[in-house]
Amino acid sequence: MNLNENLLCGIYSYRFEKSSAIRQRSVRPIVKGGDVIAQAQSSTGKTAMFSVSMLQRLDTNICETQSLGLSPTRELVQQIQTVALALGDFMNAQCHARISCTNTGEDMKKLDYRPHAIS
Repeated sequence: MNLNENLLCGIYSYRFEKSSAIRQRSVRPIVKGGDVIAQAQSSTGKTAMFSVSMLQRLDTNICETQSLGLSPTRELVQQIQTVALALGDFMNAQCHARISCTNTGEDMKKLDYRPHAIS
């Protein structure tokens, strides 16, 4: 998939050894900037697919927010942040989980640090 070496280190450290079908079909078109609608059963790698695609597009040398992921539930927001932080660990990628109806003041402080991605 021609992924960033530091991202690959994060992927392997997360114990992903073989790419699932959803990741094989979706990551490349997303990284190229295409629109993708992907549907798959639970536990097939959709969150990782989104996270890998997002992280591959980041330039961590730029301290600006470059990606915004919208999710329908707070659990998914937190799951995406957790996976993105784990996979992006070797890239020094910063991801913030913004959940509605939570402490806005605390969120504003975290956003001042300009995370690379916001879920």
